[in-house]
Order: sequence, then structure tokens, then C-alpha cells
Amino acid sequence: MFRAGKAQKAFVLPEWGDWKGLFIDGLKFFLIAFIFGLIPIALMTFAKLAIGWSTGSYFAHIPVAPAFFIAGPLTCSALYLYMLDEDFSNCFNIQALTGLLKRTVEEFWVPTLALLGLSLLLPFAFFFGAVIYFYLMGYVFKNFEQSTDKG
Repeated sequence: MFRAGKAQKAFVLPEWGDWKGLFIDGLKFFLIAFIFGLIPIALMTFAKLAIGWSTGSYFAHIPVAPAFFIAGPLTCSALYLYMLDEDFSNCFNIQALTGLLKRTVEEFWVPTLALLGLSLLLPFAFFFGAVIYFYLMGYVFKNFEQSTDKG
């Protein structure tokens, strides 16, 4: 999908026939996402814990928020640099990474915030679905109870 976006082609899911190619591409993406996305988040989390920041509330996650915000664009810029000639050394060109991020900050901050917001809403969606589910199950059980009392 990233290749299609990079080539500015239409948004079409890839064919699922080339399992080996998709697997290898997935491993490459995982490696880049791990280095440029997960490691910065993990480092900020460990730094937060090392200074003794409390972990009991949502406010405890504030120091990690910048790492979450930069993880997506940093991963995407490293992936973009890798895809120029499929050389992993391009990903570690700090000057190219920072230049790409600085020049595109006006374009990526809104989608990044939207993605982070969607990620934060998932627990709410789970809660909302659970509320409806428990209501429905209560209704079903009560309806069953009433039908057995009549018959």
C-alpha cells in the first residue's frame, strides 16, 4: 500500500497471490517499524519509568505522547527512504530523515493526530459495544425467563 501511495496510484489492496513476496515485504516493514517506531516509544516509556513518573492514570502517559506522535511519521519517512533503492542504509541517513520530516510536517500532523485519536477511541468503542452487548444479553435472558414462566 505504501508503494501505491508513493507512486500516487489508486488506493487498491494488493493481490494476495504472492505470499512469499508479501511475507518478505512484511518482514522488511516490521524491521523498519520496530527500529523507527517501537524503539522510540519504548525508550520514552523506560525513561518515564526511570524517573519515577506514576503509571496510575492517563496523565502518566503525557511524557510518552511526543514519541507516539513522531513514531508514525518517522517510520513512514524511513520506509520512504528505504524504498528509493531498497537499501536499508538509506533509513539511517539522519539528515535525509529530519529534512523529510521538517518539509512535510504541515501535511502529516493532522493525519497523525487522527490516527492517534482513533487508537485512543478503540477502548471507548470496546466499552460502548460492551454496554450494548450486556444490555442485549440482559434483554435476551429476561425474555427467555418470561417465556419459560408462561409455558
